[in-house]
Amino acid sequence: MSYPIERAIVAFFSGGLLSLSGSLMQLTFGQELATPSTLGIEALAVFVILVSHTLTYFVGGVEWVGLLSLGLGLILSFGFLYSPLGKRVGRFKNKSSLLILGLTINLFVGAIFSIWQFLFLSFNWDFPSELWFGHFRYIDSKMIYPFIILSFGTCVVLWRNISSFSLYSLGPEVLRHLKKDPWTINRSMIALSTVATLIVVTQFGVFSFMGLIFPILARRLCGRGWTMKREFLTSFFLCGPMMLILDYLVYEFPIWGAEIPVGMMSLFIGTLMLIVLVGKDLWNSTQICWQR
Repeated sequence: MSYPIERAIVAFFSGGLLSLSGSLMQLTFGQELATPSTLGIEALAVFVILVSHTLTYFVGGVEWVGLLSLGLGLILSFGFLYSPLGKRVGRFKNKSSLLILGLTINLFVGAIFSIWQFLFLSFNWDFPSELWFGHFRYIDSKMIYPFIILSFGTCVVLWRNISSFSLYSLGPEVLRHLKKDPWTINRSMIALSTVATLIVVTQFGVFSFMGLIFPILARRLCGRGWTMKREFLTSFFLCGPMMLILDYLVYEFPIWGAEIPVGMMSLFIGTLMLIVLVGKDLWNSTQICWQR
């Protein structure tokens, strides 16, 4: 069987959206560890999938789980982001506390997932056990065109707002001089990153480390010629083809007839790349200290 072109397009855009989402989060918080996974957005997506799966399982219409999950995730995230509580949280001066909060949310959703899975399996009900590892095996033909439209629309919105996002990267003093509200730009970047993450995760599951590694790699490849526009383009066209290659490999080379989830492969590749990048930084810093 030949590799389906629809699956290739979906895999490419999924990788690109995850890399853009990671770049937006890292630039928003000024922290390379600030990604949709570490800030709890992916955990939110998994939670709404669990809720949607349960509702459709008992009410009927399981084929609409993806759309219901996406809609519920957007309502919850935007409702919080544009609420007074979200505004207060977004203006925390200590950004590391938000990372701790995000990691706590991940642990909490992981506990909920385990309990939910135990209850479903106890009653012999179907449970989406593969949520933590994304895959493109069961692409719904009804969702291909909406997914492409949403992905393309997200990229267009990002591109049209890239000038204001670039101003944000220059610091609060520049924004105050230009009479720009940092929170408005900050919230727009978080909202766009959340949309990109929910589009992918609610439809295909979690792809770990893709939104963390490739923005960092793109930033280092840009070097002194870094601009936000270059980072977005570089990370998009690094992560998109990588996701496509990984999905092609798991499609063409199943193990005993079973296809490995792409999310499992991205976890392996991502952790390996992170070890190499961190190890290289530690090695360089040790050399400098030794020379001194």
